[in-house]
Amino acid sequence: MTALSELCLPLVKPTGYFIALKGSNQDELIDSKNAIKILGGYIEDTINFELPYEGGERNILRIKKVKN
Repeated sequence: MTALSELCLPLVKPTGYFIALKGSNQDELIDSKNAIKILGGYIEDTINFELPYEGGERNILRIKKVKN
């Protein structure tokens, strides 16, 4: 998530959103919070759901960019 944020957040305009679909690894999310903050964003919302056929867990992260 850190590398993905470093690649995508610079392309998002202030007040815009970066939406990421991630797996169920919560450690990755915790590790990426500092990088997201440095890049001018914050995690506004996390939506957790389970895939219907596989049963695997997924997360949709909505990251709002608040500064350049």
